[in-house]
Amino acid sequence: LPEVVEKFSLAHPLARLRLLARPVEETMRLVKTNDVDLGVVPDRDIPRELDFHRIATCPAYLVTQKGHPLARRARADFKSLLNEETIRRHPLVVAEVQLEGYLLRQTLEQQGLPLNVGIEVGTLSTLKRYVARGLGIAVISGLCVSEEDRARLEIVPIPAELGGDTTYGVSTNTDGGVG
Repeated sequence: LPEVVEKFSLAHPLARLRLLARPVEETMRLVKTNDVDLGVVPDRDIPRELDFHRIATCPAYLVTQKGHPLARRARADFKSLLNEETIRRHPLVVAEVQLEGYLLRQTLEQQGLPLNVGIEVGTLSTLKRYVARGLGIAVISGLCVSEEDRARLEIVPIPAELGGDTTYGVSTNTDGGVG
């Protein structure tokens, strides 16, 4: 979003933005009640009373510590990771506000596998620090991957058929009201 925010700020220099990170359900509730003007959310289960305008489709990535053997296995055959032993041996680091959590849970449930959360943190930045220290693995959106992340972490794309792509968009209230 930084590029979009930069363009908007240049085009509307008097506008003041407040960017909040909230779970998807809370974001949609805030849009429905006009407490926020819009929300950027993944394209899933959008209530009828909200409009959704696609802006980007981003891949999801498995993120591990540099040199982690799981990253090598994932690059060779990602599906080979989807077994109970691997899930049990490699706990996840998740952020409180994690968009990929929904798709990850859905993918694991379809495979009959448990969700093994080892550490829950407050931000994606903190999540990446814990993963870099080898305290777990994570799944994050391509929206959240920087060049710095690529230098200090193993970043492995999750195949689209396993829920690896997420379409994001702007959600607004269909009644046109602004909070």
